[in-house]
Amino acid sequence: MRLLSLATLAIALLFIPQAALAGHELENGFPVELVNAAKEARPQGLDIAWSGSVYGIVYDDYWWNKKKTGCYFMVVDADGKVVRGPVRLSKKQHGLDPKITWAGNAFAVLHPAGKQLAKYKWDLKYYLTRFNEKGKKLSERTLVVIPGNELYADYGHLVWNGKELGIFLLADHEDKNLYTVLTFCSVNAKGVPGESKVISVKYDQASDVIWDGNRYVFLGMHRYTYDGSEQVPTARIILIDSDGEVITTRYFEGIALADEFRGASIVATHKKNVYLIAFSTLRPGSQTSPPTHWYDVYTTQVRIVGSKFSRFNPKNASQKMSDHWSFPTLVRDGRNYYLTANLGLAGCDFAFAKVNLKGKITSKPVQHSAPRPACGAAPPYPVMAGNFCGIIFVESTLMMHKIKP
Repeated sequence: MRLLSLATLAIALLFIPQAALAGHELENGFPVELVNAAKEARPQGLDIAWSGSVYGIVYDDYWWNKKKTGCYFMVVDADGKVVRGPVRLSKKQHGLDPKITWAGNAFAVLHPAGKQLAKYKWDLKYYLTRFNEKGKKLSERTLVVIPGNELYADYGHLVWNGKELGIFLLADHEDKNLYTVLTFCSVNAKGVPGESKVISVKYDQASDVIWDGNRYVFLGMHRYTYDGSEQVPTARIILIDSDGEVITTRYFEGIALADEFRGASIVATHKKNVYLIAFSTLRPGSQTSPPTHWYDVYTTQVRIVGSKFSRFNPKNASQKMSDHWSFPTLVRDGRNYYLTANLGLAGCDFAFAKVNLKGKITSKPVQHSAPRPACGAAPPYPVMAGNFCGIIFVESTLMMHKIKP
C-alpha cells in the first residue's frame, strides 16, 4: 500500500531481546548510519527478512531529482554493518511496494517495473530476483505475474511454503466502482513461475498472508459491498492450497465500527488450527471536520477446523489498544508472540509488546519516539532473528539501532 510521501526519511533496525521487554538501553556505538543522511532520498514501502545470519531489506525509494527513484535491495548483518547495497532493482516508483522473504537458501525479492499510463492504468510487469546472503544476484529477474494494463497492484505478499514461493497481488480495478482482484502465482525452487490465477474480487483495504504448514491463510479487511448504496466493514479468511485453489472462505461482517482499515496481520500459533489476528480500524467519531483520523488496534484469536471458524467479533477481542495505534504486525518465536504498531500519526513512533495466545498484551510496551521533523509516516516492519526482533521503520536517515536489556 502506498504510504504518505516524506520530506526526510530513514530506515532503522531495532533489535529487542525477547526475554526482557523492559529496561532496554542502547549499546555503545549506536545508532549506525546505513545510508548517507545527506542524500535526498525518500525510502518507503519497506520490507525485511532474516536468513538466519543476515537481514535482507527492500524499499521503494523516491529521490528529489528522480534520477535514482526505484526499488532497492540491501543486506545488513546482525551488528548493523552493510554487507552489500543498496542495489537498485528498478528505475521507477510504482504502486506496488517491493517484498522480500527468505526462501530456504536465498533471499527472494518481488518488485515491479514499468510505468503509469493513466489513472488506475499501469503498464507493469512483476519480477522475482534471488540473492544470496552476501547480496550477490543468483539469477536474473524472472517475469512472474502480469495482471493486465487495466490493473495495478496496490500491495502484495510473498510467502515461502518450504518448497516454493506463493505470490499474492491485490490489484485495484475501476470501471463504475472500485474493487480489488486477488491474484495468485507460484514459483518453484528453480525459479519457474506457474500460471497466475484470480482467487477473488472484493475491495480489500488491508490484508496479510501466511503459510501454516499445510495451506495458505489469507486475511482480508474490506467493505463487503462497494456499489454506493451499502458499505459493511467485513473481515474474511480464505484457505488456499499450494496450487492456488480456494479450500474455503469465511466472512465476518460487522468486524469494526468504522469502514476504514489501516493494517492487518495474522500468525499461526503453536496450537493446531489456532491463529492470532491483529487489525487497525478508524475510530468511530474521528471523521470530524477537520478529520482527526485516529485508529485503534484490535487483537483476537481465531480457531479454524476444516471449514469451520470460531466467532470473530471486535467486541469480544482480547485486547484493544486505544492510544492511536495503527498498522499492527504480529511475529512469532516458538511459543512467544509479539506485536508492533505505529503510535499516533508519526511513522517513526512505534510500540513493541509481548502478547499471549489470546492476543492480550502481557508486558509494558516498549515505545520508540523520534524528534521532529525527522518523522515521516510508514509502519514498522518486524522480523524474528534468533533471540532478537529486528524492526525497520522510517526516521531521518537510513540507520540501525541495537537495544539490550
